[in-house]
Amino acid sequence: LMKGMYTSVHLATPVWEALVLPRRAVHDGRAYVVSADNTLLIQKLDIKFSQGELVVLEGGLEEGDRVIVTDLYPVIEGMPLRPEVSSEATEQLRLRALGEIGP
Repeated sequence: LMKGMYTSVHLATPVWEALVLPRRAVHDGRAYVVSADNTLLIQKLDIKFSQGELVVLEGGLEEGDRVIVTDLYPVIEGMPLRPEVSSEATEQLRLRALGEIGP
């Protein structure tokens, strides 16, 4: 190509499964997780990469872990919690991770 010319390119990559969090749920490489007895756990994350408002994990969480995605203050590990699940936020994260909706 010469200066001023352009072309169209289609890039494709293989699909792989990964855990994805919204960027607002990551605090200095850690996530706030609700334990089985509804207390706060602070979990170190192994972040593969981040893109836009999403963070793709390589480790640190398991499928089914309940991650806090709203502001929490104060942050004291072991403090009791009353979590509320947002089906709408979960669905939006799923669609965003699949690339079906934009940031």
